[in-house]
Amino acid sequence: MAAAMAAKLKDKDEDNNVDAAAVEGRVRAWAAAQAARGRRVALVTSGGTRVPLEARAVRFLENFSSGRRGAASAERLVRAGYGVCFLHRARSVFPWARALPPHGPALLDVLRLTPGPPPGVAAAPAALPALLPALREYQRATEADALLAIEFTGLVEYLALLRAAARALAPLGTRGARE
Repeated sequence: MAAAMAAKLKDKDEDNNVDAAAVEGRVRAWAAAQAARGRRVALVTSGGTRVPLEARAVRFLENFSSGRRGAASAERLVRAGYGVCFLHRARSVFPWARALPPHGPALLDVLRLTPGPPPGVAAAPAALPALLPALREYQRATEADALLAIEFTGLVEYLALLRAAARALAPLGTRGARE
């Protein structure tokens, strides 16, 4: 099984259509910009992984990590002045989105339609104390280019992207994580 998985970890993964070379180039360019700003860099992986049990998969082996710890770690690292390459599973918790209500009725109950034209959407006043600081920090991080998010779904895709990110960040050496 390890040999089969290794064979799938080429630059273009057919199952997930992952272009690891393109991701490596994106991370390399982002890391160079971080180094030019004098910003330390951290790679945070977050969320569970999933492996199909058969070729035409209807069953999977999966760990159900929500990604909360990884999202919280990314937030703290950005606050501490790091650039964070955030490799996360699709639909896992995302940095600063932890302040949002969960999907479904709880989220919809926080939103209010505003009259138009054009019509809009606003948050309920009771939700603002939690939402505003998270939104401010997220926007600050994205405007400063301090967060690079890379999404994966399955284990093979995760491993290919992790390898690409590690190769791209290798030129930073240990100075990427030094205090």
